[in-house]
Amino acid sequence: SLWSEHYASTNSLEKSSSLAPRLSKVGLVHGAVLHVFPALALAVKNSTLKRDRTLKVYRVEHGSRKILGVKFPVEKVDDLMNYLKILSEARKGTVGVYKRLEVEGVDERKIKRMGKKENTMMTFFGKGAKGGGGG
Repeated sequence: SLWSEHYASTNSLEKSSSLAPRLSKVGLVHGAVLHVFPALALAVKNSTLKRDRTLKVYRVEHGSRKILGVKFPVEKVDDLMNYLKILSEARKGTVGVYKRLEVEGVDERKIKRMGKKENTMMTFFGKGAKGGGGG
């Protein structure tokens, strides 16, 4: 069906034809982040997208590992590193050492699940479901 074709064509990171992609690359700053929140806030303050200017906490499962962190725009990592350096110098080196890590490996089961069609009321209950309705 046309819907299935469009749905399948959006299962990527890149824009296809006139449809927006359903997948996106996100950054997650995790670990002890409360003491560096000022640097996080400064790094995203001038983001071009409004949604990137807000710091939100997310819980992510990466394989068997559970991570709690702050969603952070990937393109702002260099700005963050500069602000962390300034913060560290202001606090006389008591902040610590920061490094950029690339996460590798993806849970194949979750990728397969992402490619499946989402349930709708019709598919969940079936076309001939009775009851429920107003009346």
